[in-house]
Amino acid sequence: MNTSLVLVGINARPLAQSAVAAGFDVVALDAFGHLDLPESACCLSLAYDFGGLFLGDPASWHTRLAQAVLSQRASSLAYSGGFENLPDLVAEMSRDCELLGNSPASLRAVRDPSRLREVVCSIGLETPQLLPPGVQPDPGLHWLRKPRKSAMGHAIEPWESIVPDDPDSVVQRWVEGIPHSASFIANGHDAQVFAVTQQLSGDPKFGAHGFAYVGNLLIPKPDAGLVESLNVLAKTLTQAFGLVGLNGIDFMVHGEKLSILEVNPRYSASMELVEEAEAWPLFLWHTAGCRRQALPVLPERHDRNVFGKAIVYARRDGQLPNTTQWLAKGRRDVPHAGGPIHAGFPICTVTVSGRDQQHCYAHLLAQADELLNGS
Repeated sequence: MNTSLVLVGINARPLAQSAVAAGFDVVALDAFGHLDLPESACCLSLAYDFGGLFLGDPASWHTRLAQAVLSQRASSLAYSGGFENLPDLVAEMSRDCELLGNSPASLRAVRDPSRLREVVCSIGLETPQLLPPGVQPDPGLHWLRKPRKSAMGHAIEPWESIVPDDPDSVVQRWVEGIPHSASFIANGHDAQVFAVTQQLSGDPKFGAHGFAYVGNLLIPKPDAGLVESLNVLAKTLTQAFGLVGLNGIDFMVHGEKLSILEVNPRYSASMELVEEAEAWPLFLWHTAGCRRQALPVLPERHDRNVFGKAIVYARRDGQLPNTTQWLAKGRRDVPHAGGPIHAGFPICTVTVSGRDQQHCYAHLLAQADELLNGS
């Protein structure tokens, strides 16, 4: 097998670590060039190798990364967060190599909220109500305006006005409940859920605002009925949209009721918790699924430890200290020392494990406090 592989994403670190552990020769291209990118990979970043992070508008980061991909020579390409919203760039980047990921056609379809709603409702599950342009939202309910190219929970805002005729956003009903995510592996015709997490969103204790993604708590023994429903959904989504490889589903749980928010048709941020719990590189599953091979036999977890991760956001502007010791503390997505940090921007990721979700969450908070207090 030719193991030459280019990985691309705004933050390629988790995917690169998984691919290296799976035995691939990796070129990783991302925005930040974090210190904990794998040493055995060739790691290049906008920040340090392609003109600087703030050369032009941050909205151009994906385009600049795609141009960097085209300067490489590899047999295969895989992408992570953000590129699921840019099928044309995915098509351009993969024109001369094997695409290990969902096709541009699959991305366009599954990221369309109306198409997703049709498929989800066909099996008796729910998605948030969508309002068409020109409608005045019911003032007795809560509504959110959300970018169609959503990522990390950013730019989601409460909405009360008439729905604009804007192709770049949708107005959805706000759904009560606890945010969760599920991870599944697909091969184009079948699918299997292998993890369920509670999602941490907008938690101000980690410096986050609004609906910003913070992290996940991996549930060791999720409810069997919940997993059964998610498996039906994953298989239905796979057959409707031709999904392959690793995929994620974001959903709300309110009692026994599920509301499906969106599908992330790529390696998702929560998946590194599964790799840590199982000591297994999920990129091997991803490759098999993308090549439409048989689904893997899922290992059964025998421990009940909860693995968790959380992004710590800066509360004020400042300058990064010496960060080289952060690696020894188990911190991830570690930035280079001396650079600027802006209020509301991620500093790094903290990770812990605990005997239950409450214990794990408390440990994450302690890690975040230690970081913010300068340790």
